[in-house]
Amino acid sequence: MSLSTPLQAAGAAPKPYRFPWDRKKIRHVRDYPEGTEPLAELYDYLIIFNRPEDVGVTAKDDDGEAQDRVSWKDIEESWFQAIPGDEDAKNRGVRLLRNEWLARFRTDAVSSDLGGDTIPRATFESLAREHIVDALQRRAGLQLKLSLGGGEGGGKIYCLVRAPPSLLERKAEKIRYKLKFRGEVDPGKDFWQRKEGYDERGSPMYVELREEQQLYSKNQANEILEDLYAAHKISANDAAVFETDEPTKKHWSRRIHTLERVADKVPVTNRFPAYAEFSRAPHLRHLYDEYSSNRGMTLFKSKDRLFLTKRILDDLFDFGVLVEKGFVDSCFALHDSSRGDAITREWLKEHWAYFTGHPEQMGAPFVSHDSVEIGTVCPLYLRPWAQPLLEVREYFGEKIALYFAWVGFYGYSLLKPAFVALLFEIYVLLATSSSKEATFVSQFALAFFVVAWAASYKEAWDVESKFCAVKWGTLNFEEDEVDRPQFVGDESQPRRLSPVTYEHETYYPEYKRTRTQVVSILAVLACVGLLLVCVVSLFEIQYLVYPLSRVGAELFPILQSVLIQLCSWAYGNFADYLNETENYRTETAFENNLIIKKFFFEIFNNFSALAITAYFKKTYFTCTFSGKCLDDTKYLLIAIIATRYAIALYGVLSHGLVQKSTASATKFQDKAVANPLRDDFDDDDDDDDAPPSSGGVF
Repeated sequence: MSLSTPLQAAGAAPKPYRFPWDRKKIRHVRDYPEGTEPLAELYDYLIIFNRPEDVGVTAKDDDGEAQDRVSWKDIEESWFQAIPGDEDAKNRGVRLLRNEWLARFRTDAVSSDLGGDTIPRATFESLAREHIVDALQRRAGLQLKLSLGGGEGGGKIYCLVRAPPSLLERKAEKIRYKLKFRGEVDPGKDFWQRKEGYDERGSPMYVELREEQQLYSKNQANEILEDLYAAHKISANDAAVFETDEPTKKHWSRRIHTLERVADKVPVTNRFPAYAEFSRAPHLRHLYDEYSSNRGMTLFKSKDRLFLTKRILDDLFDFGVLVEKGFVDSCFALHDSSRGDAITREWLKEHWAYFTGHPEQMGAPFVSHDSVEIGTVCPLYLRPWAQPLLEVREYFGEKIALYFAWVGFYGYSLLKPAFVALLFEIYVLLATSSSKEATFVSQFALAFFVVAWAASYKEAWDVESKFCAVKWGTLNFEEDEVDRPQFVGDESQPRRLSPVTYEHETYYPEYKRTRTQVVSILAVLACVGLLLVCVVSLFEIQYLVYPLSRVGAELFPILQSVLIQLCSWAYGNFADYLNETENYRTETAFENNLIIKKFFFEIFNNFSALAITAYFKKTYFTCTFSGKCLDDTKYLLIAIIATRYAIALYGVLSHGLVQKSTASATKFQDKAVANPLRDDFDDDDDDDDAPPSSGGVF
């Protein structure tokens, strides 16, 4: 299945250009296809709760052992961590659960160590599940459907989650989420430079610019809009002039010209349409592109829908903490709920993973190339590096798509140094012993070329990344980035009046973050020091073992490679903890500082053993392979690469088990219909204009 975009049609079969007076003759012909029938039973997220049998009935589990019991004080701190926001928001969330605790169990809120009342942990998990479900439905306005797991999942409760379109629009407007404009808003340079002839002064007359400058009276405007609505070219929302939002002729005439271009299906050649913050204002709605999906016409692609739904969930609970504390089994997005859309997992397998798609659907190795658009054929010499990057972005989002855009660009850019290195290797093989000086000169030239290529590659990627940012609407996104749900304000002054926007904002003093960063730097340096001690200790042990057992000493490269993987895993978790304590406001700042921490450590982790082997082992220890430390370096490098490949292979082989469990998860929507706990869902009740308090059902 392929996408339906203006550029696709332009690539497959260019639309014939018609002048404005020719377009008016067919403008009122009803030639638009009927929209797709929306499917009601589609959800975007799945939350899995534990459902112990006979909760609260017995005091022992199936093995006859006493169940874990908890008091309010035992779970208060965990619940405090699971509520996002500042301290006031966290205390409010804890207070809501505490009120339900007291109302349900009629117990005190004293720690069990001080003689407080306790309840079985399974009973509390039941209360937590009901509290989470109620918050998602009534406070957030999400639509839910709960079902009992059957077969192997009999001890689980599955909660399917989705947000109605009206809630998605409110969230997008609140966080200033950017959406793409229709291609007809600015069809491109070729469209605007259409000439009708020349005037008496010899200047070209641009017909489309003259058409755009034409102004209508209010009566004329209303007549044109009514005719377009009668022909089913526009929606009822755009069928009249907006008295308040369109005060002048210029305002409503500009909207009419845009709607006429949309109705006329003018050819669009602009590969980089504009993006703007979403607004629910009726007079601006016509600007945003609409997409045909398995839920009908929508403003949001599947990636937008998943992102906005995740933001709604994150505003209420930190599900990572809930999963870590055992209150929730898991929470993840249901990408397969997009079945029936243009881009699905099957489409990506056919056109990306298996590389068996049609040439016009292969994409390109980089976003700036014309063949990245669907409907344009990728040149034969580029196909080994081609990727459907626009579709990857639509399915996975910009972050994953940018990574694969870099991979494709990097792979294609390596052709130049690979070709030059091949020529150099051929020259070395053909060179005689008398041409050592020439070989040295060629080595210097190759090194100079690699350095020059690296510099040019960096500059080229900077340009390519700007293409990606403009194409995907992420240019300067840091300026409009919203706060992380985990960002909390200062204890003494959690909120303040911003000196820039004069709006209340969550506040955390920079000097406190700097103080925490200094502690983090010292901790990272300590980790590096401990790593070097471990590496040198292995070399020392190898030096002592070598006179006793040469074979045993030769096994130490494997131990070094295993140490690298263990340290990388352990430090990765520690770096995450350090970064969380620094309390960054935005996700970009959080990730940038996390990258710095990990990059600094990984330099020493991955290369310290190799550097010691190559430059210091012969001086301070002994070379174990053939008495040459160069051979030791070679075998150590082989061991490191082999260990990494072994771990990666294990991950691939074990992934089958994960796929099996994921495949069963995709059937939960059918189970929700067949075996609901409460099935109050009715398609007729899906009122997009309903307030959040009435938006959810379960």
